[in-house]
Amino acid sequence: MPGINVTTGVRVGPEGANVTPGSTLFLVGTAERGPINRARAVVSMGQFEAIYGGYSSSNTLHDSVRTFFEEGGSRCYVARVLGTSPAASTINLVNSDSPTPLIIITLTAANPGVWGDDLRATTVTTAGALTITITYRGSTVFQGGPFYNETLGDGSTKYAVQFAVEAINGSVALSELLVASLTTANVAEDIVDDDYDLTAGSNGGSVTAATAVTGLALFDYDFGPGAVAAPGFATSTTWNGLRDHAAANRRIALCASAVGASASTAVTDAGGYYGNNEEGRTEGSYMAFYWPWVMVPDGFGGTRAQSPEAFVAAGRARALRANGPWRAGAGNISSARYVKDLYAPVVRTTAETLDAGRVNALRVINGNVQVYGARSVSLDENNWRFITYRDTINFIVGQAEAALEPLVFRPIDGRGNLFGEVEAILTGVVDPIRTSGGLYEGFDPNTGAPIDPGYSVEVSSANNPVGNLANGVVTATVGVRVSPVAEQINVTITKSSLTATV
Repeated sequence: MPGINVTTGVRVGPEGANVTPGSTLFLVGTAERGPINRARAVVSMGQFEAIYGGYSSSNTLHDSVRTFFEEGGSRCYVARVLGTSPAASTINLVNSDSPTPLIIITLTAANPGVWGDDLRATTVTTAGALTITITYRGSTVFQGGPFYNETLGDGSTKYAVQFAVEAINGSVALSELLVASLTTANVAEDIVDDDYDLTAGSNGGSVTAATAVTGLALFDYDFGPGAVAAPGFATSTTWNGLRDHAAANRRIALCASAVGASASTAVTDAGGYYGNNEEGRTEGSYMAFYWPWVMVPDGFGGTRAQSPEAFVAAGRARALRANGPWRAGAGNISSARYVKDLYAPVVRTTAETLDAGRVNALRVINGNVQVYGARSVSLDENNWRFITYRDTINFIVGQAEAALEPLVFRPIDGRGNLFGEVEAILTGVVDPIRTSGGLYEGFDPNTGAPIDPGYSVEVSSANNPVGNLANGVVTATVGVRVSPVAEQINVTITKSSLTATV
């Protein structure tokens, strides 16, 4: 199809000198309320609660979103999932309490779930004027009216109930709570004064890992790169779905074992993901595992356990803002601001076991919880050892797609002007990464003279044969050498005697 098509690969070269978008967190889980047919972007806890409701121990999203924002994250896409056959609460406003009342207005909760049963509409008609008050859990969220029947300029009548429905559906306060529909045949009828409680809301069956994976489809490719997670759904079904989604949408899958899982179990969980997928890419390069869970404030002076993905994602977001995705969201930059402790202690020997098993430890360093690893679970450690490698490639892909989009459907001229524009744009994408230290530049070890900038960009007749150009295909080749992460610093300290040379 027309557009920008960026593919990635690896180059195995000699050792040495040869050759902020992305900070978004995508979260799948359960919430008190909220849409289930689309993902919503939220940039604050207040916005999340207005759409998805408050905390409940049976829901997974609220605490994770709070931790992400409290720890420094700035934007999160949320996908709420429910069990099979959920239902939205509803009630009919009628003209009488006779055995066969006429339905005038139907009120339906904005989305499925038992939460909608806490909505109530109260109607009062006085001297022909209709007033409707809507409350949620006893608090008034809408008071409309008085509405009257009116004769319009063309001689027709617009009835009070029509004005009421327009007001309800146009209310910002009700936009996340309620929708109204009108039975047009009954618009001339008066609604009986009463309290109308919405009923029959249902969350459906149990939410399984497979259900959670279906929510990933709501995170469109065009939402951009970032990290994706489904906290609390710690199964291979979930991790497989996260891996596949991340690979298809240039994102990073953040994974964690179940609460209370041992370090050895975490290593076993991560161990199932070493290997290559069918396209020859290292599937593990899109995945990072973390252990253990963290402890967050419970609002009552204590703490409760939480899967660590949101904490990890916030540290990653901080690092990206400070420098870029080539800066690992680990170490001092990830020091906790909100998280209080770890669910299980991580001593040095445990951390070494986790690292050997490609699981990133969370540790308490200088009194603060930190992410203390930047490993992917890729078997191809020469090319994909660090999750920052894949994160940086994802970032470059996203930047290249956005920057090149204005050139789509431009004429391919014989003078190479389009080639030059493509090359200049791509150079403009990767060179700032070089200057920020994200690409490993080559220098002569003897003279210190620069050998290469850590990247190459080619758009020429060499990689654009006429046959391809005739079909409207322009090819650019970009090579980058992403800087590795200093995950270990070795220092040798030697004690010398008084008579020895230091």
